[in-house]
Parts: sequence; structure tokens; C-alpha cells
Amino acid sequence: NQSGEQDDDGDDQKVDIWEEWKHFLNDQENKKYFMQLSPEMHNVIWCGKLVRRRVCLPPDLYAKLNQEVSSVTIQDISPCLAEMCMTIFDAESNIEMQSCVEQLNHVVLDDPILVAEKKLIVDICGTL
Repeated sequence: NQSGEQDDDGDDQKVDIWEEWKHFLNDQENKKYFMQLSPEMHNVIWCGKLVRRRVCLPPDLYAKLNQEVSSVTIQDISPCLAEMCMTIFDAESNIEMQSCVEQLNHVVLDDPILVAEKKLIVDICGTL
């Protein structure tokens, strides 16, 4: 649906907003106003109810994003996985980090929620 109208599943609005952001972030004229280490220079949009709009971002598009995209609730890492995660995050080398990830991966858990949480952490760390 090219008009931006919403279909039954509600996905078109989100596709449209992301396409608009993609166009904005890829525009070479806009990139002139991004600082080298800014999130925008790396195709990241910092937004949310408690986040102020950065001056290099268009007010209308930023407001539209905050209205259309639901906020993510922060979830703490389960206490039984937190210590091993801190070991991963504090690793001083890639080899040490990989070793810690492997140790976490070998932890046996009974709770399906914890198994899923562990898998997510291992998968994320595997991309680093």
C-alpha cells in the first residue's frame, strides 16, 4: 500500500515510517549535519518519551515516530544469568569474551523463559 494507509495487520504504517527515516538518514545533504560519531551517522535514531529530539532531526518525522512506534519496556537480565553476563561484558579480549559466552551457553536451565533469555544473550554476543 503506497499511500501510507494501514492494512488489517497494521504493518504498512511502520514500513512507511522506516522508509521515511531510511531516506532521511541516507540523504547526503542531511549527512552534512550529522556529527561523525552521532547515532544518525550510523543509521540509529535515538527517540522515546524521555529523549529530546536532536536538532539535526526533522521535528515532524521525529514526532511521527514517537506516536506510531510503541516504546520498548526495559527488561532486567535474570539474576541467575547476570553474573555470567557481567563476566562477558568485562572481558578484556575477544578470545576471553568468546570463552565466557561458551561457558554461559553450557549452563543448563530448566525454566523455558530463562532458556530463551540465555539463548538471546548468547545470540547477541555471537554477533559481536
